[in-house]
Parts: sequence; structure tokens; C-alpha cells
Amino acid sequence: MKAFRILHFTAFVFALGLYEMAAYGRGSGDQDFLGNVNVYGNLFASGTVATVPNPTGNVTVDTGRIQAVQDRLTSGGTIVLGAGTYNVSGLNITRSFLNIVGQGRGITFLKTTSGDLMNVGVASTNLDQLTLSNLTLWSATGGGDILVPQMGSGFHLNLCTFYNITMTQDNDAKFIVHGGGEGWIECVWERFILQHTLTGSVSPMLFTSSTVEAINQNTFRQGRCINSGLYFFDLRGASSVGSDNFFSRINFEVCNGGCIRGRSVWHTTIVDCDVWDITTTTNHLFEFSQNAGGANIQGLYIRNLTRHGGTLGGGFTDIFLHNATVTGATIEGARTTGGSAFSIDLGPNTDVTLIEIPSAVTVTNRSITTVQIASVTQNIKIGLGVIQWGTGSPETVVTAPIGSMYLRTDGGAITTLYIKESGAGNTGWVAK
Repeated sequence: MKAFRILHFTAFVFALGLYEMAAYGRGSGDQDFLGNVNVYGNLFASGTVATVPNPTGNVTVDTGRIQAVQDRLTSGGTIVLGAGTYNVSGLNITRSFLNIVGQGRGITFLKTTSGDLMNVGVASTNLDQLTLSNLTLWSATGGGDILVPQMGSGFHLNLCTFYNITMTQDNDAKFIVHGGGEGWIECVWERFILQHTLTGSVSPMLFTSSTVEAINQNTFRQGRCINSGLYFFDLRGASSVGSDNFFSRINFEVCNGGCIRGRSVWHTTIVDCDVWDITTTTNHLFEFSQNAGGANIQGLYIRNLTRHGGTLGGGFTDIFLHNATVTGATIEGARTTGGSAFSIDLGPNTDVTLIEIPSAVTVTNRSITTVQIASVTQNIKIGLGVIQWGTGSPETVVTAPIGSMYLRTDGGAITTLYIKESGAGNTGWVAK
């Protein structure tokens, strides 16, 4: 009985310690911080927490050990991986409510040199609340895709979390996440590094599939996206509409193939993101258009988007609203710190509000006329008309529909108020 009490107390202390680390972290920087890992189920129940033995470097052994531990866990289990490199191939993660926790980015590695690294889910079944944290997932030379969902069209990854994760892809024409028709619902990516070592890789990094299901209510924040020959985030589907996706504080680095493309997306928010180290682009950086089903775009909001130098390729822009009919788009505070001028192409769309756009930004408007908004910093849309204000005369400078109003902040007795009385372009302004 005494031996049993000691064993029980030891198990209690181990579980309590794991819980405290998960809740509070080690406090010694990004590499060692364990993070706020969501632990589902009862930590004190038998079989819910398991530690995988130290890596051997043998693909068969390392893959088999992790697989065996997952298979022994009850629903809601946690797999703890030690420091070092686990060589794996085709690792099948099939359980919902499963946490896989490493010791930190750059400390615990899952690595493949042959085949896809990790398959998640099973066919025709939703995968719920999978958490990967404090890991580096690495497809080295000879490897395949890093994360490959298996559910198929009509099924989803729900409420999954990817925290303090690095995913590195060393192979051309291979993905970081290879979408196969499944949907992503309310998933969170936070404190991540997603990188392709080849600047001209032909594969987008995340969520690309012509048949992908809904991509709704996902959050991407505090991350780095490095090297892309095509769009890093490619949110598109054959006929479905993605909605309420949120991108915040992401650095896009050497993404010459584009940063985000959204087709028929609703209520997409992109705030406080930066673009670095562009050389010559081969796509628009942020492009929004219709999908094959012809659905429109609603509620697009872009704020504080900064490109730090670099030159866009001929005909490409920083923000491009393509063939879609856009309802209620707002672009606020776009700028560059050097290189070619920041550029916005509104395509055929009129329901777009520009706020605090510097005069150096080139805007191609709905009538395909390139204009410089000369110190115009604010506008308000009311119905079909627009109220704008800034310095200088709006004539031949500001494009707006008939009935719009312009308030000149440096005007005189009869040059302070202008009304747009004729024309569809940037002429027809009359001082009152």
C-alpha cells in the first residue's frame, strides 16, 4: 500500500508539473517557451499523458513510437516529445482532441527526407481540436508535403491550434499545408514561421485547392512567411465562400509570388502586416477576385499594410481587386518605406473606401485611370456619392461619381467647396 501511494503521488506531481509548464511557460524566450497549450480531458486520468522516448534517427522506429503512443492514448490525450530530431515519414495523426507538444522551436524536430511528413485526420470524418505546439516540422531534401489533411471534401478541421511552430519546406513543388478539399473552421495559427528555402518554389504554402471547402473564421497572427513563388495563403474554392478570416502582424519576406489571394471571400481582415525583401514580383501581392462559382467579395478590410522597399514586376500591384463585385471594402493606411510606389488597383469596383492613403500611393480607379491622390487623406461614402477632403483642387485629380463633394482644406473664399456636377472620371468638379 505504501508503494502504491508513492507511485500515485509521483504521477500526480508529474501531471501537475506538466500542467503548470503548459499554462505559464518556462520564461526563457521563444525557443524554450512552452506556451498556452490547450490540454483537453483529465490530466490525472490513466493514459491521457504520454512521453515519447528520445529520438533514434531511425525513420521506422521514430514513426512507429509516436504512432504507438497516439494509439494508446484515450480521447483528449497529450503526447510530449523530447529534444532532438525524430525522423518520420507518413506519420498518421488521426485522433481528435489530441495535443502534440515539443520542447520548443529549434529544439524538437519532426523531419522527413522521404514522403509526406504528417497526415492528419481520416477520410469522411471531421478532425476536432488538434493542437501542435513548440515544434519544428521539416521536410528536408527528398521529403514531401509537411501537413496533409485526409478528410476530403465536405469535412473539416475544426478548432485546431498551431502554436509556436516552425514549418520548413526544402523541396520545390511541395507544400507546407496541402489542401485536398477539406474545410478549415475556427483554426488558430499563432507565433509561427512558415518558410520555403527556395524563393521560386512553384507551390503555394497554405490552403490551395480548386475544390476546397469553406475556410471560415480562422486566425493567423504574429508570424513570418518566408519565400514563395506563388501566393503564400491561397484561399480559394470552386464555389464555396470563405468568411471571417483574420490576418494580423505577419511579416511576408521574399514573397515575390504573392502574399494572400482570396477568391470570393467575405469579411477578410488584414491588419498591421509588412512585406519585406521583394525583388521582382510575379503576381500581385494581395489579390481578391471571384471564384469559379462567380460569388462576390464582401466586407474586405485592409489596414496599415506596409511594403519595405522592393520593386513590383510590370503590371503588378500591391493590392488588386480583380473581376469581383466588391461590397463594402475599406483600405486604410497603405504605404511604402522605399522602392517603387505603393499601388492599388480597384478594378471595376466603386464600393471601396480609402482612408489615410498618402499622396505617393498610385490608385487605379474603376474607370482604369491612374491618379495620384494629392494629399487627399479621408473620404466618406454616402449612398452613391462621396465626401472627400484634402489640399489642392480635385479637378483632374480626384475621381468620384456625380453628386460627390470635395472640401479643400487650403482653399479660399470660393475655392473651399467643390461639387462633382458632370463626368464619370476625375473632371467635372465645380467650385462653389
